[in-house]
Amino acid sequence: MGRLAGIFITLAAAAFFCIDAAAQLKIIPQEKLDSIAHPPLSPDAQGLLLEASELNLPDLNNTDEPCRRTVRLTNVSGKEISIDRLTTSCSCVTAVCQATFLKPGQGTSVRIAYNPAGHFGRFNHRVHIYTSGHRDPSAIIRIKVRVKSDGK
Repeated sequence: MGRLAGIFITLAAAAFFCIDAAAQLKIIPQEKLDSIAHPPLSPDAQGLLLEASELNLPDLNNTDEPCRRTVRLTNVSGKEISIDRLTTSCSCVTAVCQATFLKPGQGTSVRIAYNPAGHFGRFNHRVHIYTSGHRDPSAIIRIKVRVKSDGK
């Protein structure tokens, strides 16, 4: 009888935890995933010109120093634009803008650094540039990189 009770308790616990785990799954619609990967751009997007919207970094080892690049950003609109913030898709990417207020025709540099430490594989990261209080980014810089293990 004791063995049968033990089996019953084990099965009941397994059923309970399976139901609990399934209850925590959340299905995210494809449209939501697409909007995160490819967000719509703000109205200021037409006024900003990126020197490069995509950076293809060289293959790196996970023990390499951070890889740094600079991208020129120019205000080609007829109005003043303020750069409110920069965000990145991963903490391994940092981005800093030299100037945060651009008059028409004025440019600035966006300094980007990718740190490969602790990463292995192919990655696609992004830097989002937000301007003038807009909810959507005004420019996106895509970063592609392959990180290899130090021994491979």
